[in-house]
Amino acid sequence: MKQEKEKAKRVSKTLKKTIIITLSSLLLTAAAVTAALLIYGKKLRNPESVLLTADEKLILEERTAALYPASILNPLPYDTVPAELSINAESAILIDTSNGCILYEKNADEQIPPASMTKLAVMFVVEQEINTGRIAYDDIVPLPPESWAVNQPPDSSLMFLAEGQKVTLHELLEGLSVCSGNDAAYAVASYVSGSVEAFVERMNEEMEKLGLSSTHFVEPSGYSEENLTTARDFAAFARIYIQKYPESLKKYHSLESFSYPQPWNLPEGFSSFSVPAAVRHFYPDKPIKHNNTNKTLGLIPGADGLKTGYIDESGYNLAYTVMRGDTRFLSITLKGPGTGTWEGNKYRVEDAETFTDFGYRTFTTVRPTAVEDIPIIVAGGKRKSISLRQVSAEAISVPHIDAEISADGESSSIYLSTEVSVPDYIEAPIKAGDEYGSVTYSLGQTVLARVPLVADRDVEESWGLKSFIDHLFLD
Repeated sequence: MKQEKEKAKRVSKTLKKTIIITLSSLLLTAAAVTAALLIYGKKLRNPESVLLTADEKLILEERTAALYPASILNPLPYDTVPAELSINAESAILIDTSNGCILYEKNADEQIPPASMTKLAVMFVVEQEINTGRIAYDDIVPLPPESWAVNQPPDSSLMFLAEGQKVTLHELLEGLSVCSGNDAAYAVASYVSGSVEAFVERMNEEMEKLGLSSTHFVEPSGYSEENLTTARDFAAFARIYIQKYPESLKKYHSLESFSYPQPWNLPEGFSSFSVPAAVRHFYPDKPIKHNNTNKTLGLIPGADGLKTGYIDESGYNLAYTVMRGDTRFLSITLKGPGTGTWEGNKYRVEDAETFTDFGYRTFTTVRPTAVEDIPIIVAGGKRKSISLRQVSAEAISVPHIDAEISADGESSSIYLSTEVSVPDYIEAPIKAGDEYGSVTYSLGQTVLARVPLVADRDVEESWGLKSFIDHLFLD
């Protein structure tokens, strides 16, 4: 009996010890789990930015481009009362080049021959080729017979190229821009593509790439009425041109004059008296000063381009751009009136001045600072957090609402407010590029722009318990 009691005591003691150990283990485990959960919850509620991998960057770029395609031209992102301007040209458009916002338009989709504004498309292709390194500004360009001034149509605008001359590609670009030389257009076309026909095909391919479906060329000089564009299309093209090749403005389009041919361009010992008198004026042996056909240069402060055009079927055209401070405007006017060059230029300049006065009196370009990436909690995902990224930080065409305007058209008291809107957390699954918030820029009570904030990466959904735990801390 005594042995049985002692045995029972030992069993009881062992059982108590086991229970104590088990309870202690459970308490320690519970404490560890609680501590781990608290640490997890703290980390969950304090998301951190994590750098994207190269693959994640590529995925984000591709999806953002697909979901938020950039347009060359855009309506203003806020409501305005359409301006009533007295514009002489039959078709016209005015844009802010920083963002492509359309500030004014008049019959902007009417197809009209661009005339010599076509030469801007020629220069665009040339600049692309120079960029590849295939050709260079100082290349000596052979002059095929179709490029000689004597073989150009009657009343053509000419640089006065002739057989035997030595001329660089740079000089030909000056001739295209300043005096609108049709002969220069044919020389460049043959040099770049091997034939005029192949070059025109390239010009049309470039317009198609830009989505300019109302623009088509049949030859490079602009002499043909079968070349066609619209004010809207050409404004889109001109915006891209000066964005990609801004140096062309100073190098070519703002030149008020240039002289050609220089002595080094002529064949050794050449004299115009060596050619028949009937065609002698096509073979100058002394420099001819060519004044820029764009009469806004030197007349309107800040005007620095781009190109004029005239044939009977198009009237007086002008691609015009002006820069003051940080604000650049660009206008296209087609089918301008006028009997003769003097009157045509008068109306072209009037329209340019009207657009310049209206633009700087009414708008200022403001470039807001982009919001930094914002870490955000992910609930029920295989990652605890992602970042929300601003799609773009484009310049804003800010209207002068109760602002003090200086003499040059700039506003001295524009203060944009920035409001960021994001959720407390995002539910998995998540796709890179999907919108989960926004940045709103305002001037006073007027909302000027709303820019999406998007997920910077994909996140797959996690298993059920993790989702439950996440919501335990977040809800």
